[in-house]
Amino acid sequence: MISILCIEDEDEVRNLLAEELSEAGFAVYEAENGRKGLELLVAKWPDIVICDITMPEMSGTELLAEVQLNHP
Repeated sequence: MISILCIEDEDEVRNLLAEELSEAGFAVYEAENGRKGLELLVAKWPDIVICDITMPEMSGTELLAEVQLNHP
């Protein structure tokens, strides 16, 4: 099964995305900010990441830079 990590700080948006993706047959992991998203990404290594850009604690751009630099 294809897994997707959804990183979004707005609960309603994240919940709707996760629900739609789950109903489409994907395994979905959810994170409410970039820092928690990074933790899940390293722990689960999902097939796809959907990430907001503007978030508290760690932006989507900072998350991408961290992954490229320290988690190739």
